[in-house]
Amino acid sequence: MKETERQYAQDEKEALATTWACEKFADFIIGKHIEIETDHKPLVSLLGAKDLDRLPPRILRFRLCLDRFSYDIRHVPGKELYTADTLSRAPVFCLTSQNAMTQQELAELCMKSTISYLPASDQRLEVYKKAQVNDATCTQILAYCRDGWPNRSQLDSTLKPYWDAQGELTEGDGLLMYEQRIVVPRSLQTETLQKLHEGHQGLTRCRLRAKLSVWWPGLSKQLKSYVENCPQCARDAKPSKEPLIPTSLPAYPWQKVAADLFYLNGNDYLVVIDYFSRFPEVKKLKSTSTQSIVNTLKTLFARYGIPEVFRSDNGPQFSSQEFAQFVRKYNIKHVTSSPHYPASNGQAERAVKTLKKLLRKSKDPFEALLAYRATPLPWCGRSPAELLMGRKIRSTLPVTSSTLVPEWPYLREFQRANETFKQRQKTDYDRRHRVRNLPEIPDNTSVWVRHGGSPIAGRTISSANTPRSYIVQTPTGETRRNRSQLNIQPPTTADTPFTASTPRLNLGTKEQQLRSPIMTRSRTGTYIAPPNRLF
Repeated sequence: MKETERQYAQDEKEALATTWACEKFADFIIGKHIEIETDHKPLVSLLGAKDLDRLPPRILRFRLCLDRFSYDIRHVPGKELYTADTLSRAPVFCLTSQNAMTQQELAELCMKSTISYLPASDQRLEVYKKAQVNDATCTQILAYCRDGWPNRSQLDSTLKPYWDAQGELTEGDGLLMYEQRIVVPRSLQTETLQKLHEGHQGLTRCRLRAKLSVWWPGLSKQLKSYVENCPQCARDAKPSKEPLIPTSLPAYPWQKVAADLFYLNGNDYLVVIDYFSRFPEVKKLKSTSTQSIVNTLKTLFARYGIPEVFRSDNGPQFSSQEFAQFVRKYNIKHVTSSPHYPASNGQAERAVKTLKKLLRKSKDPFEALLAYRATPLPWCGRSPAELLMGRKIRSTLPVTSSTLVPEWPYLREFQRANETFKQRQKTDYDRRHRVRNLPEIPDNTSVWVRHGGSPIAGRTISSANTPRSYIVQTPTGETRRNRSQLNIQPPTTADTPFTASTPRLNLGTKEQQLRSPIMTRSRTGTYIAPPNRLF
């Protein structure tokens, strides 16, 4: 064996021996199907069924040299290879034969073929070749590939990251390669990262592009950092789903209710649903004005009582001064969902979806509502009417009189069933959406605010009094947004259209706001003032 061949790994030495033996007896085995026996088990897959593009370069050379032979390879324990084991103990040294030279030529042809299939032009390959020559690390590794690797302890710190890949590193036509990929020197790594991220594709696709042609130690980690800190990707990224926050069960019926509006078949409807019993109330509206909403709610509150908490979205009917006076008069805590984030008012949104389906399918909407209120909930076995009123209600189905007698012995059982149901909901949601906790955003942090079309630049002021919500200063004023609607701007972001020096909208004092006849407030809570005109 040559000095370089003695530095081969054991797999490579075994493959070299197998290839040498086939080349030695080529005149006798060409045109025949032979069986190769080896006591080195990994060689069975390396020279057998393993894909060529997954082989280390040296093994690939030997495999290609064996392609002109028809063979099967199988493992045989060393103690049963009597002849080969005996002859290996008395090797015969001889000069290099013409066959060995042919094998070397085939190996070189293999490398040239591999390089020709790289997704790069000849001019580009020359750029990488010159950069490798000018890079001290690549030059030293090329020398190790020719002369053999020393012990790890003798390597410089810049070369140690290449130690684990020494079996896959090789030289082809003066180019340092890892398997079938070019080893990129330090001077070209930043440029290569930019080219891998062209088109602003995700991390997975960028890594797949890298596997086609380039490699260096730590490429995957650097690529991840580059993609995560890309300003354009941060601006348009859609945040991951966060773990579901289950709504806590109220202490008693009608303590906490949610409301929403919907439109169906030319009519507007108001839906109010109880968080405890899931009992829905739906009312057709003559108009969607605040006064009409307030009058409808007064009718419901006179029937079921005044709730402690009323939850809604930020519609103009619910964010008006008239509605604020109504909830203050009735001593109700009004909680609004995050603007443009209907999921935070999920109970009402789900009720709207269910009731729309009922009203759309049924000929008699009142019979449909009766059936829904009298049907037991699948996760607790009690109907919404029973949970709200403490008794079953009579419907079109025949029932005995005894089942309509009020009773309330199942409160603890219902609370346990509700807790189990909510936990199962959370588990299913978190698994389905592959949720992860998004990091909290500190005050005075530059963010991208997603709303409608293109994201706009903003800066966080403080956390809001609702879960995962923040008060954000934007060029149009202060607003509240959910964490899923905010993307943190990378620290390297340049040419940001909005900076900390952007002045806030001067709204004046609270008294001035109330006295001003032209100051208005949008449904998202943002104060809007018209511009001062000269005439």
